Order: sequence, then C-alpha cells, then structure tokens
Amino acid sequence: MYLLHFKAENRAVDASSSAVIAKNAETSGIELANSNAL
Repeated sequence: MYLLHFKAENRAVDASSSAVIAKNAETSGIELANSNAL
C-alpha cells in the first residue's frame, strides 16, 4: 500500500518538475525573442 502511495507521489513530483521546466523554457524563449528583437 505504501509503495503505491510512494509511486503516486513520485508521479506528482515528476509532473510538477515538468511544469517548472516548461515554464523555464517558456521564459527563456521569451527572453531569447526579446534579445533577438533588440
């Protein structure tokens, strides 16, 4: 039972990590676009 809970938690962590990575990539893309526009 504990193992299932642990796996579910890991999936939640992976999902939030992916969201952070995506957000960072989006921010980097915006900064890159801004620097190219200058």
